[in-house]
Amino acid sequence: MAPFGKKSDKQWSFLGVEVNDIKDLTPAHIRAVYGLGPSSTHRGSEGTSSQPSHVDESTSAIFPYCENHYTASALTSSSTSTPTKTGAFNDYFAAVANKPDPEVSKRAESSPGGMKNLGATCYANSLLQVWFHDLAFRDAIYRCRFNENTDKSMSALYQLQLLFVHLDRGLKDFYNPLSLINALKLDTATQQDAQEFCNLFMAQIDNQFQKQPDFKLSEFITNQFQGHYSYNTTCKNCKKTSKRDCTYYELMLNIKDNCTLMDCFEEFIEAEDLVGSDRYFCSTCGSLQDASRAIKLEKLPNVLNIQLMRFVYDNVTWTKKKSKDTIKFPSTINFSELLGVSESVESDKWFVLNDEEVAEFHGTKFDPEDYSDAATKPKPKQNGVKSVKNAKSVGTDAEKHLSTLSSRNAYMLTYTKRTSKAPVKPCPPAETLDVVTQENEVFKTELAVYAQYKEQLGQDFERTREKRRELYRSWHVTSDEDKSCYVSAESLANYLKLQGETARTIDSSSLCCEHGKLDPAAVLKSKRISEAARRLLEERDGITINPLLTTENTCTLCTQDLCQDKLYSWMHRRDVEEFERKAKGVRSPMTAWISKAWLADWSKALQVLTRIFGSMPLPDNDAVECAECRHQLQPHLNDMKDMIARAASEKSELSEMIMRGARVREMEPGRNYYVISQEFMRKWIDFVKRPTVNKRPATIDHSSLMCKHKLFVFDLNNVADAENVDDIAVIKEEEWAYLHAMYGGGPEVTVIRSEMMQLDDDVDTTENGAILVTTPGLCRDCRNERILDFSSTTLIVRVYSPGEGVVESNGTVTATAELTAKGATVTETPLETANKANLSKRKQAMIDTGSRRSKRTKATKKPYREIKIVVSKWDSVMDVKLKIMQKTDIVPLYQKLVHGCEELDRNDKTIADLEIPPHAVLDVVAFDQRTDDLALSTLQDETPMPGDEGGFGGTGLAEEWL
Repeated sequence: MAPFGKKSDKQWSFLGVEVNDIKDLTPAHIRAVYGLGPSSTHRGSEGTSSQPSHVDESTSAIFPYCENHYTASALTSSSTSTPTKTGAFNDYFAAVANKPDPEVSKRAESSPGGMKNLGATCYANSLLQVWFHDLAFRDAIYRCRFNENTDKSMSALYQLQLLFVHLDRGLKDFYNPLSLINALKLDTATQQDAQEFCNLFMAQIDNQFQKQPDFKLSEFITNQFQGHYSYNTTCKNCKKTSKRDCTYYELMLNIKDNCTLMDCFEEFIEAEDLVGSDRYFCSTCGSLQDASRAIKLEKLPNVLNIQLMRFVYDNVTWTKKKSKDTIKFPSTINFSELLGVSESVESDKWFVLNDEEVAEFHGTKFDPEDYSDAATKPKPKQNGVKSVKNAKSVGTDAEKHLSTLSSRNAYMLTYTKRTSKAPVKPCPPAETLDVVTQENEVFKTELAVYAQYKEQLGQDFERTREKRRELYRSWHVTSDEDKSCYVSAESLANYLKLQGETARTIDSSSLCCEHGKLDPAAVLKSKRISEAARRLLEERDGITINPLLTTENTCTLCTQDLCQDKLYSWMHRRDVEEFERKAKGVRSPMTAWISKAWLADWSKALQVLTRIFGSMPLPDNDAVECAECRHQLQPHLNDMKDMIARAASEKSELSEMIMRGARVREMEPGRNYYVISQEFMRKWIDFVKRPTVNKRPATIDHSSLMCKHKLFVFDLNNVADAENVDDIAVIKEEEWAYLHAMYGGGPEVTVIRSEMMQLDDDVDTTENGAILVTTPGLCRDCRNERILDFSSTTLIVRVYSPGEGVVESNGTVTATAELTAKGATVTETPLETANKANLSKRKQAMIDTGSRRSKRTKATKKPYREIKIVVSKWDSVMDVKLKIMQKTDIVPLYQKLVHGCEELDRNDKTIADLEIPPHAVLDVVAFDQRTDDLALSTLQDETPMPGDEGGFGGTGLAEEWL
């Protein structure tokens, strides 16, 4: 068996070869540990000598005076190389430079400008980028003029013009649109609907264009973005077609998974039949007639905006949800074949404009998870990447024709009309261009200053590197006799990092042992350098090595101690392996007493034990006990017997309580019971079952059951507390008397069952009307604080089928059968009244007759079914309803959820907000889920009209711009 296999143990390779005992360790071996000599002292049969002879050729690589692991390309590269081209200078520059590099903010040639996301303004950034890359719209913004008395800081139109000029002529790779956002009074922390922003923004732009002296701007929005379509209704009786013209600024198309944009257009213009209640009044026939209605696109705008209806209403969760259906769309659309118009739109070159990050797009999938290095150069960041709405058509010369694109996230597509006219060349106004030009000049100055700063650091780097080279060339030790010292490898490495200002001391205190000498265990964490290198550090660089450890500072005592530990570790491992190997077939011919714990560790190989530990006087099996040892052990034995007897007595007295699990299931009225801490009961039961192993509890401690007001914090009339098996137990009076007499403690908590006491409204009763009264009384505030201290819990939900449960006026849920048995009138909601006709005849008769039932008649079946759901403290009411739906298929829209006497009708409230305790019981009254009985159309959100404020009330988009 090789004594040592790790590289770090090579310096100890003589152990087990020449040194099998600490007495064999010589000064030559000690020098070998410090890397000052060969690794062994074996010289034939002559034994050891002052000079070791066993040499391990691989050992030299681990000694600290070798040429190892402290070189760097920064020190060995040619001095003629340009410092700014080397990786060493880049590392040095990154560590030393204390100024931000403006070069990283410089926009690449032929690359569009980005916009900074101020928090939740990506919806505005994406649309502003779309409008900027519409050359005609950009030109219109450039043609706007402002009065001298205009407050430009609050003029959104001027700030929009300034933004466009920055994106057009600015030198930085992105622009901060904060001034425009402030002028619009938008909340940067609130995410808004892009469609609402588009409608309101365009309405305000159109309003401002009307006030401009350039009369052509007054019609610009209409000419650029307005299209026309018509509703064509044909009577199926007289075949007459009526036509109603409409204008639009965007087309809203429904999408389905794996559909194409052409599929969406076909669905949009597809004829629908008007029959039944939707019949059309024909003026020719003079009556309602069946008809067909279709949409026809009459005129396409110069810029066609298409809104993909990704946000749809989900009647299961009663909320809007985003559809992730994939849609495929072409880069060029030819409408002449499909729609009968000779107009088409196209886009050529694509960019991904992800706020500040801009990259040319070469792929076919506009989805964040599909972006790759092959699709974008450089790769945009993955967090918050906008998809098609941020991929704009830029330029007129196509570099690569993308025939078909796809996306699962796009909700807006913008196409521009192909025209034979020369493209518009927007020219920024001189006044606004001067502002951007001045900022560009400031930026150019920053670039020039930083270039000089970088050049100066390059010169500093060359001087510093040359000093390090000189040190490196002089620090090697070639002989054991050379004068040298040991330094901390970590401190030396930090000095060599070329990071400008360094510490004036190389701290080698980590290499010292408790005797103030060189610790043998820290040798491999050191570097041995020559005396010439030490003088160079001190005299030239002013670097002091503290403490100074030379080859004369080796520690014999620490080396012997460490050698002893390693020798024992190796010999112990060797002996255990031999022992286990021989113990497999060895059977001792004699019987002897031996410690079981010791025997379990060393098995049964007595021969090996004798060889290792020498002759052992083992007693015979009939040996006489030692009287002195017996006397010393007797008190402990007596205590053990006493504990065993006491545990047996207590176990016998309270055997009934142990059998039932220390809990009274049914309490007799008028009889006293006692609450006891479950923590004490667990310790006590463990003691009486195994008194030799488990410690006897000291006293009964009920402090955890009481609050700071010295009142009880458990409500035994609540199911959650009554079935709490982790904290409390209820025992009989005689059981409490026995335990209290044996252990003392307290305070006492009595429980009595009462059936005649008048209850407060907030006190729950047991199933048959009885209540449990405790002394001391319940502190409800502290109890609520205690029960809400949880992360997750299980709730019991009683689910009443349609017609089986009624929410009474006091808020409680009662089975319909119980109300009819009492002759009560069941009041129905309008929804229940509408669904009543759909109930079975059997249930209908039961509700209508109102016949009385005998109170003694017991229902053979519960009017509800119970389910259990796991919820967290922060789950909302809607989350609870969704979990109920998973087990009952009752959608939240048809659930009436009740806790105690309160209906949970606020879907946004959480379990913690409502103070619902762990293991609480909820009631769910289900409505009939037949959707044909409900006017679901009334639940749909109406599509906002152009100019509708929506979520932008109170912002600059909802008021007149100055």
